Amino acid sequence: MNEVFSESILCPFGISHKVTNRRSEELMHIHDNGFEFLLFIDGDVNYFLETSIYSMKPGDALLIPPNSIHGYLTKGDSNYERIPLHIQRGLLISLSTEETSLLEAFQDPEHPIIHFNDTEMSQFIYHADTIIQSETEKAHGHDILSLAHLLFLLLIISTTCRNTRSSAQTRDISPAIIRRTINYINLYLTENLTVQGIADDLNISSSRLSHFFKEYTGSSIWHY
Repeated sequence: MNEVFSESILCPFGISHKVTNRRSEELMHIHDNGFEFLLFIDGDVNYFLETSIYSMKPGDALLIPPNSIHGYLTKGDSNYERIPLHIQRGLLISLSTEETSLLEAFQDPEHPIIHFNDTEMSQFIYHADTIIQSETEKAHGHDILSLAHLLFLLLIISTTCRNTRSSAQTRDISPAIIRRTINYINLYLTENLTVQGIADDLNISSSRLSHFFKEYTGSSIWHY
């Protein structure tokens, strides 16, 4: 991951079912106008979200708010399977009711990770794959069918968030020095930062800090 770029969500929502079968990485990026929900199905992957790093397990899911830096780094050559859902804020609001807010699940930055049990994951995959097939075939009524299954997906997310949301701190595997480095950069971003200056203030050698940062985030300090 060599740079951070902004990627706008152009449609009200989009969903895909991806499998990567080689060691890969996704450039660190942000979505400036919507949310991402990522269901992890299989693989050996570390996911980077802002100041935290998560070692993903099957059934784990990340809720990523707008303007949050994120990306992944696979740790081996095994298949990496996931379902990312991108959705604009306005659509979440329009699909909510007075009794059920579908936006609420995406608005807890302190707890961005949840876990699906086997039944919830199977249901999510079924509805997601149905949407993908519907949008591919474009048969009569495909838009209504896709919207109906999207509502099921959002309800699964909302219900799971209420029932099983876990603390991000208990799942964050990033070393303290990585969190301190990122917090330092965010705090002094408008100043003339250097890798050596950051390392000096954190009382660590610049080479060691650079090595740790690259190992855990996939990005150099300079590009971050």
